[in-house]
Amino acid sequence: MSGDYSFSKPDRRIFEKALGDEQIESNCTLYVGDNFYSDVYGAKTAGLRTVWFNHRNRHPRFEVKPDLIINSPQELSKIYSYFFKGEHN
Repeated sequence: MSGDYSFSKPDRRIFEKALGDEQIESNCTLYVGDNFYSDVYGAKTAGLRTVWFNHRNRHPRFEVKPDLIINSPQELSKIYSYFFKGEHN
């Protein structure tokens, strides 16, 4: 998608364009990504809830924080528990 525009991740406009094309509100969207800057930072600035798949165990230094961090595929069930069952740790 980003190749079709003059902007790409982490520019919030790419996320807003994707949401607008599908007529989805940002607060109803969950974005999962493994690149902190391109995925989490970009999605958060566009108002999306985010999950960072931190499989490389990185420690970024940004003010923006993901809603949830998972470190392995085995933790994918945490997404459901956290966002849909309200089990915040």
